[in-house]
Amino acid sequence: MLAKLKESSFSVIPIVILVVVLNYTIAPIPSWNLILFLISAFTIIMGITLFNLGVDMSLIPIGEQIGSTLVKTRKLPLIVILTFFIGVFITIAEPDLIVLAGQINGVPDAVIIISVSLGVGLALVGAFLRILFQFPLSYILISCYILAFILSGFTGNDFLSVPFTGIAFTINISSISSVLSKICIQAEENLKLGSEDMTYTSKEPYHLIVTIVNSGFFDQVMETAKKAGASGGTVVHARGLGSKEAKKYLGITIQPEKDLVLILTPKEKKLAIMESIMHEVGLNTAGTGICFSLPVDNAIGVGAIIDNFDEI
Repeated sequence: MLAKLKESSFSVIPIVILVVVLNYTIAPIPSWNLILFLISAFTIIMGITLFNLGVDMSLIPIGEQIGSTLVKTRKLPLIVILTFFIGVFITIAEPDLIVLAGQINGVPDAVIIISVSLGVGLALVGAFLRILFQFPLSYILISCYILAFILSGFTGNDFLSVPFTGIAFTINISSISSVLSKICIQAEENLKLGSEDMTYTSKEPYHLIVTIVNSGFFDQVMETAKKAGASGGTVVHARGLGSKEAKKYLGITIQPEKDLVLILTPKEKKLAIMESIMHEVGLNTAGTGICFSLPVDNAIGVGAIIDNFDEI
C-alpha cells in the first residue's frame, strides 16, 4: 500500500508544485480555486493508489492464470483467437479512445473505435506469433511501411490529411464587412428558422461558409452540408465570448464552448448548403447556430476537391 502511495505521489506532486509556484509568481488564481485544486490533487493520488493496488491484487493474477492456462493447452489457434478478442475488447473499453473518436471530424465514432480495436487485436496476435517463431522485428516494420505506402496510392483525390496537400485561400476584406453587416441586420429581422434572405452575390467563384454552433454539433453541420453538395470542411473548437452566455461556477467564469465549421465551396452550391445548415442547426434548434459566407478571391490546393478550378 505504501509503495503504491509513494508511486502515485511522485506522479502528481511535481504538477502540484508547478501550479503552486505559478500561482505565487506570474499566474495567480483565487484562493478558493487553489484550495479546490489541492483537494482534487489529493483525491487523485488516493484514486491512483487504490487503482494500482486493485490491479496488483486482482487483474494481474487473473491475467497470469489465463496466460499460463492457455499455454498449457498447446492449441495455437485457440491462443491466437483469444489473444485477438482480448486486445479488441480491452481497446473498445479504453476511455481515451472514445475521447479521441469524438475529436475527429467526418468519421463516425463507432468506425474509429472499431478500426483501432481491430488493429490492436491484430497487433497483439502479431506480437505473440513473432515471439513464438522468433521472427525479426525489423522485417515486420519494413513490411508494414511498404504496405502503408502501397495503400496510400489507393486513397481518394480529396484526401488531404497528409503533408504538402493543404489548402490556402485569400478573402476580400471589404466583402467581409458588407456580408457580416447584412447578416447581422437580417438575423434580427428574421426570427423564423431558415428565413434568412441570403441573396448576396459576388464575382468570386468560391465562398467560405462559416458556421458557429454549440459544441458537439459539428457532425450535424458536416452531414447536412455534404448532403447539400459540400465535399468536406474543417472544424475549429472555440469559446463564445457573449456576456449573456457566460456562467459562473464557484467564482469561475465559464464561457460556453463552440464549434467553428469552415467549408470552402463553389458559389453555385453556397445557398443550398447554407439553407440546409440553418434548417438543421439554426438559432431555433439545440445547436443555436449562425451561418454566413465570405467571398474567396483566390485559392490554392483545392484542385483535388473542386474540378476545373482554372477554367472558372
